[in-house]
Formats: sequence, structure tokens, C-alpha cells
Amino acid sequence: MPVRAWVRRFPREIAALPEVFRYARDFAAENAIEAGPKHDLDLVLEELFTNLVRHNVDGVHEIEVALQAEGGSIRLTLRDFDVTPFDPTQVPTPNLNGPLEEQAAGGRGIHLVRKLTRDFHYDHREGVSVITASLPLGRRRET
Repeated sequence: MPVRAWVRRFPREIAALPEVFRYARDFAAENAIEAGPKHDLDLVLEELFTNLVRHNVDGVHEIEVALQAEGGSIRLTLRDFDVTPFDPTQVPTPNLNGPLEEQAAGGRGIHLVRKLTRDFHYDHREGVSVITASLPLGRRRET
């Protein structure tokens, strides 16, 4: 029997993050997800949701967040409707060497998403941006 996915839409605003985190906390509790993967889920959700709000500036609709625990992973899907493409998977890996003040701004959050997820994909069709990521439920990945 397939595992039920949780699906909910949230207002397109940074102020919605506490509500997004409550949703993720309830999902984690119902699925007996441990603290480490739960923390990783919060970090990935915050980065991806925030990027949709900040970079899909033409968006006016709520952002859909779907969560599913299955096969040792948490599957996360975010859908953003009636927007122009912004592919976060194409954000270059930041240069993390040298003094912080000499490093270019940006890209660190997506770098963290890449480190915490098993896979990280983007698709855009008919005005809908879809970001999917899979987080391991087992041992945390090295960052």
C-alpha cells in the first residue's frame, strides 16, 4: 500500500515559515522521524521555500509543499504556480575558500541543500516550477 503524502499550500511570504515548520514538525511526529533528519528537513524546506518567494517574483499563488516518508527517505516536493523558470539546481557551487569577506555572496543555502539531500531536481512546465529533493532518514550526510 502506498504511503500517504502530506500536501498543503502556504502563503507566498517569508512570514509563512513558522507555519511551514509546524507542518513539517507534525509530519515528522506522525512518521516517527528522528531529530537529525527532522533538522535537515527544516533546513532544506527553509532554503527552498525562501528561494521560491525571493526569486519567483512574478508569483502570486500559494506555494504547495508535499512531504512523504518512504523507503528510508523523506521526499519533499515544492510547486510554484504561474511563474517564470528559476532553477535552483543550476546555482553554481560557491567558493568557500579564503576569508569570508573575499567570498562572493549567495549560493551557500543551495550548497547546503545539495549536501543534505540524496537527490535534488527541478522541472518547469506550463508555468509551474517543481522542486523535488530526497533526504535520507538514516545517518546524516557529512557537510
